Amino acid sequence: MTGIVAGAAQTSPSIASPFAIEVRSEPITSFDVRDPSRRQFGLLEFRGGLVLRSPSKNFGGISAIRLAADGAHFIAVSDKGWWFRGRLLYEGTRPSGIADAEMAPMLGADGHPLAARGWYDAESIAVDGGTLYVVIERVHQIVRFNYAKEGLLARGRPIVVPPGFRSLPANKGIEGLVFVPNGSTLTGTLIAVSERGLDKAGNITGFLIGGPTPRHFRDQAQFELRHHRRCAATRRRHSVAGAQIRLVQRLGYPHATFRA
Repeated sequence: MTGIVAGAAQTSPSIASPFAIEVRSEPITSFDVRDPSRRQFGLLEFRGGLVLRSPSKNFGGISAIRLAADGAHFIAVSDKGWWFRGRLLYEGTRPSGIADAEMAPMLGADGHPLAARGWYDAESIAVDGGTLYVVIERVHQIVRFNYAKEGLLARGRPIVVPPGFRSLPANKGIEGLVFVPNGSTLTGTLIAVSERGLDKAGNITGFLIGGPTPRHFRDQAQFELRHHRRCAATRRRHSVAGAQIRLVQRLGYPHATFRA
């Protein structure tokens, strides 16, 4: 989770201005409750985790987080349509707490909170330099924010999405989103994967949005995802048109591979 550009400081007064919050943390010392000594999970090494609590009424329901290249600064979104950002503290290589925590409502193009119009249930963040793309599952939409320039006061503008988005089931729409960086045949593409947008054969569907060869979204290729249940943390590799994207899944989630 890299590529975050710190947002510019906000100087204009606004009812939606970011505000500092207190965040208390407790360490999570093991990932596998059955074997607390286990540190290695495939290619991943568990370094630690945190249980976060805050007296702020707007805190909670964190559904997506992106960590900057410095390994400390992060930006996150909540189910209720709020930004949450701050800085991770470490003891050695283990996370120990959160500093400089701030929150602000996610704004629409009109400057009002997206949640006020029923646009909430933010599920995932994709990063393209200083631009953030956020999935709003409730309305099957993706919203673009100029975070590098406007920070937490950035106004979200919906992008054009494939027609297939409209047929996704309620509260089971797009759950994962990633922007493909340079160095791939899919450079510049947003890859969106649904939670339970199934075809008649039970395959999970995903979408390629934009990319190096612009075309009408109605012609955009739709890819199917085969899935099956697994009872352990797994590593999966998605192969789409030659691009290799590795994802990590936690216990109990489907293991899926793209099928053209």
